[in-house]
Amino acid sequence: MLEITDQQYDFWLNKLPNLRSLYLWRFLEVGGMITQDQLWKGLIEDFFPQLFAFFYPKKVAHFDLTRTEFLEQELAQLVADDEGHDRRVDKLVKLYRRNGSTAFMLIHLEVQGYYDKNFARRMFTYAYRIFDRYGMLVESLAILTDRRKHFHPKLFNAKALGTELTYKFTTYKLLDQNREELAASKNPFALALLVAYDAIQLKALPDGQLLALKIRFFRRLLALGFSKAEISRLAHFIKHYSRFQNPKMNDTFDQHIVELTNKQEGMGIIERVQNAYKQAGFEEGMKKGMRKGIKTGKQEGKLEGKLEGKLEAGIESLVNLRDSGLYSHSSNEELARVFQLPVAWVARILSGDVPTPEELQELLSSKKLDKPSL
Repeated sequence: MLEITDQQYDFWLNKLPNLRSLYLWRFLEVGGMITQDQLWKGLIEDFFPQLFAFFYPKKVAHFDLTRTEFLEQELAQLVADDEGHDRRVDKLVKLYRRNGSTAFMLIHLEVQGYYDKNFARRMFTYAYRIFDRYGMLVESLAILTDRRKHFHPKLFNAKALGTELTYKFTTYKLLDQNREELAASKNPFALALLVAYDAIQLKALPDGQLLALKIRFFRRLLALGFSKAEISRLAHFIKHYSRFQNPKMNDTFDQHIVELTNKQEGMGIIERVQNAYKQAGFEEGMKKGMRKGIKTGKQEGKLEGKLEGKLEAGIESLVNLRDSGLYSHSSNEELARVFQLPVAWVARILSGDVPTPEELQELLSSKKLDKPSL
């Protein structure tokens, strides 16, 4: 995920203490701001050494996994014409071998639940663009977490007269895995896969059964002896990967965590705000800015695109909050600061009048908003 500055964290968390009020926590749950895509993206970065050890146990000794680099902007440039890229979990990782050389790894995590005849072709397209850019073949790993039993693309093949091309890539179909083997693993990434596996197999559980399952996962998490940081991150994943029908059950889950950890505050509360706002606003805005800047080739395009993305994310989030009915205790001024929108727009949106795209462009071209820093 893209990094944000300490000043931005300070803005979201410290300057707005009312963000910690219950109605806004509930909005984050009801509004659906924390998606499975976001959870996987964060998990891949937080647990990449463990991910690599899980899929390539015999290769771990050859790499210094403390030096991995996530090439977000480079991947965005390579796939700028792929309009569906932002809806997928793609990571381009630069690895350093212990002998001093480098290697590249493309991780593509597919969460779609439908047949895509172009999936293998897309994997090939990404691979040859990376090869063209860096002059080396990339290791491509596709993790398929969908529910379609017979959807398992493994290669791309093309023929022309006497010429034939076959591109094979590494795949991991979660639905085909053995649950007992995942449960027996002490790798934290395996635990996340187990959470996703049960979400596929069990589908929509009643809230009571889902709560019991999440508590079992958390007990297992504590029993494995992970660090506090690892426990916090995985608890966040367990909590949000499968949703309760009644959002109030999240509070019940938090209470159980408090009891299990003997802490005064449930885990994941602050992190929930950080991830939700960072990814729903800053990250999407920056991605849109990169796409626009790439297409125009101008620094101004990057700035305008970044600001446009943040405004659109703020409008959409405020509409969700309005529809949830959970904003009654906050002033328009506070909501304007939270969603980074003009106060007049907040009042309009809450009354049901959403600004048009033309008004958005007019605001962008005016001097009413400061340009974001790069």
